[in-house]
Amino acid sequence: MIQGDEYEILYDDFQSDHLISNIIPRLQRAIDSVRTRARVNPSARVVQWKEALARLEEADKRSVLEQMLPSLTQGKWDHPYQDAFRALVDCRMFIEIIEQLLQDLSTSDLHDLVSGNFKPSDDKSSSRARDREFELFIAAICRRSGMKTWLGEPDVLFELGPTTCSVAAKRLASPKQVEKNITKAERQIAGAKHPGLIVMDVTRILDPHISHP
Repeated sequence: MIQGDEYEILYDDFQSDHLISNIIPRLQRAIDSVRTRARVNPSARVVQWKEALARLEEADKRSVLEQMLPSLTQGKWDHPYQDAFRALVDCRMFIEIIEQLLQDLSTSDLHDLVSGNFKPSDDKSSSRARDREFELFIAAICRRSGMKTWLGEPDVLFELGPTTCSVAAKRLASPKQVEKNITKAERQIAGAKHPGLIVMDVTRILDPHISHP
């Protein structure tokens, strides 16, 4: 355990959080929570995540590693379990959002969270699902850290000591969008009239093979 002035990290809890055997039931609880307020189709990506993780959990772990190594050593991401690892990344974001923010989410937010395609590369350029998911994930980790957090312009607001701070969250698809999005985020933060942070997801720029398996 590490202790600071205000926060502590419990390694047993952290490790437990990352076990697939614990993630699957947490994912199911999150899906069930959404179902109390919005429709979740049997083919929704959140349901596909659970199915992919179940396949990984049931598989022989040595066999999984042996099947992954040839592609990974070549710098590729085309092994048989790529869907399961895609699901592992995406579902962790979804779980945190639902566990931390459920009461704050609108029906539109819930729809965004369960819509979209399993693979990011299948999403249309106009798809809002993963953009909103990223904004809400930033809010979820702020709240999990213990800060008072709420949704508001530009995307997220939180209290740091006596100061209200704002966050403008942007997901970028290409290097050409960087300057444009920074400028837009600066305007949004100025409009919010609070000190602010720009948080950018550049996964699709730095590693398109993982973002677009």
